[in-house]
Amino acid sequence: MFSASIMSYVDPKPEIQAEIVKNGASLARIFAHGDSGRHDQGAVTVTTQLNATDEVWVRESSPNNGELYGSKFSTFTGFMIYSL
Repeated sequence: MFSASIMSYVDPKPEIQAEIVKNGASLARIFAHGDSGRHDQGAVTVTTQLNATDEVWVRESSPNNGELYGSKFSTFTGFMIYSL
């Protein structure tokens, strides 16, 4: 199981999109859009079956190169639910 959250900046690029990716293929998308002087946060959780060589990561997919607000507000985590 993998979970990610992103927080957007307010200005100058308030909209951010990202996705959880497995071996280059998108599993789930995340969206955040800061507005009216406030940040916005989006999150998603996904489950997937993995093989030993599979790789999972988060990548930005904003068409307008939005800006990710860090400061521990944007996170990525994963854990194994059970082994087959």
